[in-house]
Amino acid sequence: MANEKSWQSGKPLMKCINTMLQYQVATDVTFVVEDCEIKAHKFILISRSPSFEAMFSGRLPEPNEIKITDVSKKTFNMFLRYLYTDNIAIDIDNVADILKVADKYLVDILTEKCHAYVKEHLNPDNVCLMKERCHAFPNEKLLSECRRIEEEAACAILESTGFTELCKDCVKEMISSDCLPVDEHFVFEAVIRWAEEECRMKGVELTDENRRKYSYDLFDHIRFPIMNVGYFCKTLFNMSVLSDSELVKLHRYIHKQESWKQTRSTPGQADQGVCDTIKHPIVGRSTQSTDESCSQRFQSMNNTGEASQVTDATDDLSACLCGFKCTERVRYRKGKYTVVCRQLPAKSRYNSVLGTSTQIIAVSEHFRCSSPIYLHGITTVFSGDHISVKVNDEDVRIELADGNLKTVKFRKIIQIYPESDNVIYLMVGNEEKNLLRNTLSNTITFDGVTIKFTDSGNNSNGYVTGLLLSK
Repeated sequence: MANEKSWQSGKPLMKCINTMLQYQVATDVTFVVEDCEIKAHKFILISRSPSFEAMFSGRLPEPNEIKITDVSKKTFNMFLRYLYTDNIAIDIDNVADILKVADKYLVDILTEKCHAYVKEHLNPDNVCLMKERCHAFPNEKLLSECRRIEEEAACAILESTGFTELCKDCVKEMISSDCLPVDEHFVFEAVIRWAEEECRMKGVELTDENRRKYSYDLFDHIRFPIMNVGYFCKTLFNMSVLSDSELVKLHRYIHKQESWKQTRSTPGQADQGVCDTIKHPIVGRSTQSTDESCSQRFQSMNNTGEASQVTDATDDLSACLCGFKCTERVRYRKGKYTVVCRQLPAKSRYNSVLGTSTQIIAVSEHFRCSSPIYLHGITTVFSGDHISVKVNDEDVRIELADGNLKTVKFRKIIQIYPESDNVIYLMVGNEEKNLLRNTLSNTITFDGVTIKFTDSGNNSNGYVTGLLLSK
């Protein structure tokens, strides 16, 4: 026996300390977690955590047996082993629980480790799981990372399986956001899929009436008034999730807005709504033409007297919003963007033709970029309330950003691909403007992406003074 090696023999300090934890050697404090006793050493805990130092070295020290009720046994064991060894296996399933216990006991190094993991590994496939985990432990930094992913990949998240597994409160928070860069039909279809999953869980039939019933109050946060008119007529008029009265009010409001927009457009350039082509119609719905679908359903309402019961008070916001009483529902979702303006070249001056007013009918700007970007809008020398815009031959609905007449925000976000030729086409109508010629830099940079403006003569005309961009 004299030659038998001790458990300490040949081991470095870290392994010896870990062995003392594993075999409960000379422990002096006991944690009761899920009715199980977990023993540890106060001196190790005090050396790693200000919270444990206060518990065991303060004026009123804690007893030697401490009951833990807000952390699972598995997580607490992982946490203790980290305090002893500096090693921990973080993954997307446990990071929220580990962050919770690290925050509770003020272990800042582990907290930073968790946040770094989330920042690197959070993606559209797992962000919904993370939002649910945040219910048990609200952490603003963690929620901020979730919102970042939602804003960067809203479409992918709304179409994911994880979205249908969210609780109602999480769904409501997400679809209420002004910063989702999506067309509204994506939000509508996501809510329908969520309601269908709710129907399956409750064992009820998948009917439009049940889809509406088991979406609870989520319809209050779908911005029907800004929905593409073609999608609205093709899809909503062939479903029963909205009542006839709601459909009539929305139909009148949307078409009033379309008529108002078209009075400002040049003939032949009618506004096509938030998006021209609906890429994700609800599977199995009617594919009748927009005009045929709307006219048939609307005529049916007229025949039953439903439409006549709705007053023509389209200036009344509550009527426009189907009685949902949500004052934000006519606001477009903004998405987050950065305004990147073109600068005057060094040793250059504005080269406008002073004193000469020229009638501008249509102008265009050509540009290319080095990496993929998203285009949210433009800044321009023209007044935004007097122009129409096309990007790469696509009519784009616009609105003024933050009340600035020279900053125009698109009502859909356009992806710009690298090394492709892109054209922003401005219809200015009969407004008279002084011409700008070669006054602005032809190259701008945004977050490592280079954007070059050119035209057929390799010079930009300077009518688009900046871009509203995100990555």
